[in-house]
Amino acid sequence: MIDQDFIKDLFSRCELHLINDIQKHLPKKISENNDFRTYKQVMAWVLLSFNESNYINFRTSNYYLGLCLKRLNYLPEFKDYPDNYGIIRDDTSVSTTSEETNIYYQTAFRALFRSFILIFELKYIFGDINSKYEKLDFLLSL
Repeated sequence: MIDQDFIKDLFSRCELHLINDIQKHLPKKISENNDFRTYKQVMAWVLLSFNESNYINFRTSNYYLGLCLKRLNYLPEFKDYPDNYGIIRDDTSVSTTSEETNIYYQTAFRALFRSFILIFELKYIFGDINSKYEKLDFLLSL
């Protein structure tokens, strides 16, 4: 059996490494579109809730889901046209999002998903279900 102090120390180091890695690779904050800001905020709230407890209650999950679904109502409809090879493509223009913006979006969501993996591993694989990280509030500032 693995010593619990070793597990706590290891995951504390993982948490610090994640925080330092994010701060090092996240470009300066750029102007975010509303969809990205909403999804990022909801994901951060889900992670903080999951860190505090091993489940999210029905009312809270409906609130988070409602925020995301509200954003989906504003998405444009796309028409699909088969091309010469029978592959379906959408009739949209090429994204005008800058490379720096894409890096910011990717880095922010990668950090959120890495945090989820660490929380899951701590609670369900190596620690106990009541384990939690102490310094994840930085997720709200991504």
